Amino acid sequence: MPLKGSRWGGYAGQMLEGRLHRVVLLFVMIPVFVVGAFSLRPSPEARTVALAPDAFDSQAAMADLKSLRAIPNRSPGSIGDDKAAEFVATRFRAAGLKVTVQRSQTATIIGERSTTTVRAVRTGFSQAKVVLAADRATPGSGEVPLTGTATLLELARAIGGRTVMQTVEFVSTGAGPGGALAEFTTPSDGTIAAVVLGETSGAGLHRPFVVPWSEARSVAAPLALERSAASALATETGLNPGAPTSSSRLARLALPLTTGDQGRLLSAGVAAVMVSSAGEEAINGSAMAGADLDSFGRAVLRLAGVLDGGSGNWPGRPSATVPIRDRELPPWVLTLVSGALLAVALVVGVDGLARARRRRIPVLASVRWLASAWPVFGLMWIWLLLAGAVGVIPGVPASVPTPGSVPVAWAAVAGLPVIGILGWMFLRPAIRGGETDYTRPEDAPGPGEAAPAALMLMAVAGGAVIWLVNPVSALLVVGFVHVAPWLASPDRSVGRRLGFFLLALTLIPLVLAMLSLMSSFGAGPIQFGWLIVLQLSGGSVGILGGLIVTLFAGLLASIAVVIWRSNQDTEFDFVTRGPLTYAGPGSLGGTESLLGRR
Repeated sequence: MPLKGSRWGGYAGQMLEGRLHRVVLLFVMIPVFVVGAFSLRPSPEARTVALAPDAFDSQAAMADLKSLRAIPNRSPGSIGDDKAAEFVATRFRAAGLKVTVQRSQTATIIGERSTTTVRAVRTGFSQAKVVLAADRATPGSGEVPLTGTATLLELARAIGGRTVMQTVEFVSTGAGPGGALAEFTTPSDGTIAAVVLGETSGAGLHRPFVVPWSEARSVAAPLALERSAASALATETGLNPGAPTSSSRLARLALPLTTGDQGRLLSAGVAAVMVSSAGEEAINGSAMAGADLDSFGRAVLRLAGVLDGGSGNWPGRPSATVPIRDRELPPWVLTLVSGALLAVALVVGVDGLARARRRRIPVLASVRWLASAWPVFGLMWIWLLLAGAVGVIPGVPASVPTPGSVPVAWAAVAGLPVIGILGWMFLRPAIRGGETDYTRPEDAPGPGEAAPAALMLMAVAGGAVIWLVNPVSALLVVGFVHVAPWLASPDRSVGRRLGFFLLALTLIPLVLAMLSLMSSFGAGPIQFGWLIVLQLSGGSVGILGGLIVTLFAGLLASIAVVIWRSNQDTEFDFVTRGPLTYAGPGSLGGTESLLGRR
């Protein structure tokens, strides 16, 4: 059925078969959901110890805190931080621990610096290791940035004087926010778990106090470790430590970013949590310590006792388990769901490609049109990489810093729209063969009749790459994969407003995940956007992540162009289903039944 006045021209038949899409979706997803429902298993409970952690001396911890605060300018790699490292090493030795000091080059919030890491070991009967770590280079002249280090020193004194089953390692780093703690605590196969200490005085309460999220991998701390840490906090502080809901956990697994140093440890395969009364929020660097240093310190000491008494494979490895009331959903279910949804789209896309080939409709031309926006966003990404490399962005940390710790480099931000506009005006038309978007709408070239099939296969390819790396993250794009290709169809019946509305619906999973992160980080839209820019400038996103982000941004922009150019008043030449010479009832005049009604 040809379209009269269609701006895309050519054959207007459906490239994608709607009935096939619905049938495959139902026949594949219903069994998947049934299997997922029957895969629920009992969720692990928290472990505790009967012995009260009375060995923690808050007065001694407060004295260490004041001594550290008296050292000026403790920024990463500074002389002040070197003095703080010497103080920490002295306190570790006084606790009877074996101490080693090492220096390494680190990407910090103020650029590349040579930072000092102090490590101390209390050898136990087992070679299995428990790691307790804190960073001492958080900016600020107050006491709050140093509460984690003060707690770590008192824990070293308390544990150093007792007999332990597991080997305990104490780590003090000077990398500051986003300094990637895992670079200095290379995990061994015998590491049972790690506890990272954030703000431990209760100066600013932001739940949850136990942060289990990973960075760059769709995993979280084992539920057994997370719940044991929360139980210890509840017992010693009398406060509700909070716990992420199932929906927020799913969002955090789908978008694996965290401001805590436990993120890199989890991505390296170590079961780790961060204990902080501020959660993942930025702390007030000039504030004084709160009144709960004793209770938070006792809670961490209690948790250390639980880990020391662990046996076998407890608490387990990082995973994408999602708790649902008193049950938990195994991580393989989410992998199966996202993979099945991509497989359904692959079947429909391949069918559409075969249909285009049978009709001799060029497919590569559609692919080139749809992909022409990808290099534009790739150019913007290259600009961010260069801005981070040459110093336009003064400090690109190794991982996600806390909001506000890295000032916004407005020069780098201002360059993004300039690069984008120039790329859209010159690079994109060059890729499409010199075509331009700035003709009259009715004369503007379109993506071709094979665009729906081409888009679905391109989106499936991008989604498959995400699925291979982080299967849960693939859930963020499956809506786009299934809906956007239908909006690229030249004979679609939806109008411009409805088209944009449907396209916006495909972004809801991503938007919800970003809102969950913003709430956890305590960041506004500008601060959160800047954190994303920092990651694209050389942080945890990486080369593959940058390519995938720019690919989907380009496809989204191309579909937006298609919807904007959609013909709202398409006229149809209706034809009969039979041969061209067929003359059906009524074709030569009124029928008897119709004449009888007059």
